[in-house]
Amino acid sequence: MLSANEEFQSTNEELETAKEEMQAANEELITTNDELRNRNRELSVLNAELEKAQASADRARGFAEAIVNTVRDSLLVLDEQMHVVRANKAYYANFNACPEDTEGRMFRHVTGGQWNTVELHERLAGVLNSDAVLKAFEIPYSDLDAGPRVLRLNARKVPGDEHRANLILLAIEDVTLEKMHNKEAEMEAQQRRDEVAHLLRVASVGELSSALAHELNQPLSAILFDAQAAQTFMGHGQFDPDEVRSILRDIVTNDQRASQVISRLRKLLQKSEFEPEKLEANELIKEVLKLMNHDLTARAVRVATEFGAGLPSVLGDRVQLQQVLINLILNACDAMSQPTEKARTLTLRSRREDGSVHISVADTGSGIQRGDEEKIFERYHTTKPQGLGLGLSLSRAIMLAHGGRLWADKHAVGGATFHFTIPEWKGDGS
Repeated sequence: MLSANEEFQSTNEELETAKEEMQAANEELITTNDELRNRNRELSVLNAELEKAQASADRARGFAEAIVNTVRDSLLVLDEQMHVVRANKAYYANFNACPEDTEGRMFRHVTGGQWNTVELHERLAGVLNSDAVLKAFEIPYSDLDAGPRVLRLNARKVPGDEHRANLILLAIEDVTLEKMHNKEAEMEAQQRRDEVAHLLRVASVGELSSALAHELNQPLSAILFDAQAAQTFMGHGQFDPDEVRSILRDIVTNDQRASQVISRLRKLLQKSEFEPEKLEANELIKEVLKLMNHDLTARAVRVATEFGAGLPSVLGDRVQLQQVLINLILNACDAMSQPTEKARTLTLRSRREDGSVHISVADTGSGIQRGDEEKIFERYHTTKPQGLGLGLSLSRAIMLAHGGRLWADKHAVGGATFHFTIPEWKGDGS
């Protein structure tokens, strides 16, 4: 057994050990407390920085929100499933909508489903799945209060990150008034073109007056001759029914010829609006050549034609296209009016070309001055002493209104060729 002294000594050693352990624990607690105080200070700093960042983000968000809500165009934010995430105030005002009926709904269901079109959704999917943008995509929209409207849509992707998926920002602009103004301006310009075209047709008929007089004189003279022959038969007491019927048939035929000349003349002279119809290009050329046949013969101009086979129909205003051909043919005849050793040859060609019918009028005349290939189409530019300088300018305007082109080529050995194109008729009135 241990003596009392030994037990006391052992207890004392244990106490010393416990004391040392408590001292070590106390030092550890002090160190931990210091670390906690440091962490608290760091957390306070971080918290202050986070509050600052949050305040900055809130200010930025508020600033962005203010900008978005002051934009007059309607804005929608769509997610990858084409749900409406957000809309600005202009959208709610312009479409008489509210957040409850808009946010969270499929895009195709808002505005009464009027935007539920396959093409629009395919284009928006393309924006989401690539870097493509939807630009100036126009759709009709019917408003119960404002009536029919035209909307122009622009969209681009807002790239996401690890915390947020990709979004689509869609801007919607009401361009109804712009379209109306454009249409009014276009109608006004068309009206001015029609008025100038009418004046030039009158001038063209003036140039063709001798040819028209000859064309009218022939059937009228024949009618007079037949009527006098019938009178002679009747005056001599001779009455052959077959002969009289033959004379009457000749009178009717010549009367129809004269009527056709007058009808063609009336169409050229009448002041009419743009009236597109389905036409055959080769027949159009033949009609003009028939109208101008006597004038071309009087000018000693030989006409050659190279008509393309199986040409598609075109959509155009018959009178205006005839006017373009008459202007080009008269210009060609004027270019060949000077005495020369070369034969005066007018060549008209037609062919199919890239969704259009291509018609050309070529001459063997004096040609075009170098560098004037475009200048000749300027308004009031003329090389004729009595010219108005409006024929080619108006002819080009007519072809542009038809969706085609008009241009000129200078021949290397004299002469020139004028070309114009008319889009094919698609079968749907367009």
